[in-house]
Amino acid sequence: MTPANSHKLPELFRPEDSRWASRAAARGEIRRLARGLYTPNLDEPAEQLVRRRWYDAAALYYPSAVIADRSAVLAGPASDGSLFLDVGPRPVNPRPIALPGLTLRTRNGPGPVERDTRFVDLYMSSPARTMLDNSVRRAPAAVYRAHCAERRSRSGSTAWPACAASRP
Repeated sequence: MTPANSHKLPELFRPEDSRWASRAAARGEIRRLARGLYTPNLDEPAEQLVRRRWYDAAALYYPSAVIADRSAVLAGPASDGSLFLDVGPRPVNPRPIALPGLTLRTRNGPGPVERDTRFVDLYMSSPARTMLDNSVRRAPAAVYRAHCAERRSRSGSTAWPACAASRP
């Protein structure tokens, strides 16, 4: 049985007071998902919850980051849970943050630029920037094949229509 969310907490949150969060988790009012990440949702499996709310999780750790590289092509995490983020020029620990069902992979870059689109508390890389980032960071054909494979796996189809034409 799930206790009522009497504090009106968001589904994913990073508490300002870690002692309060530890005590609330011990009382069974909230659940710890990862270091510094909690939820009042006690029923849904952690991996499923974090994958469903991937954008909130990313924004809690890296507000105003840009969804970049392969994640921009896919408009979200890859099937392995990797989410690639441009966190701007500020120094950031380069180690990935492993959450249940999601791995935040950061790199330094320019951060949000003029044509990037605001998305929750993040930015989605513009189509032109996505194409440029992926052509510089890896072979475009490899990205395209990964995109097609990802689309096929998400749809359950063996032939995703946009991937039917062959590309180099």
